[in-house]
Amino acid sequence: MLSSKFGARIAAIGLWLLAGGAPVGALAQRQPAQGFAVERFYQSAPGGGWFVMDSLDMQGGLGGAASLTLGYAHNPLVVRPNDGTKPFAVVSAEALADVGFAATYDRYRIYLNFTSPLLITGD
Repeated sequence: MLSSKFGARIAAIGLWLLAGGAPVGALAQRQPAQGFAVERFYQSAPGGGWFVMDSLDMQGGLGGAASLTLGYAHNPLVVRPNDGTKPFAVVSAEALADVGFAATYDRYRIYLNFTSPLLITGD
């Protein structure tokens, strides 16, 4: 038979694990504007190894990288009036090209990104 001290410790650890595993909402996050999704992708530096953040896994010496990213969005900005009328697309199609260049030396990286619209249509 287990001692009451040991059983109380097991119960406390179980309660602690149960409370720690409960999902908690991220309240400090910035709320995006509703209905606006026109080019919100801010990518990492060329050669960074990730989509959005930099990996900071830079080796010594001189290096460089170049990137070309293409993106397309269908109806990224649609206004839906509250009076029941038909919604209309302010931006109905959007195609963008992003060209980036990066240079690394030792633990330093400098980079430039140039975003250029290829197609933007809408009302």
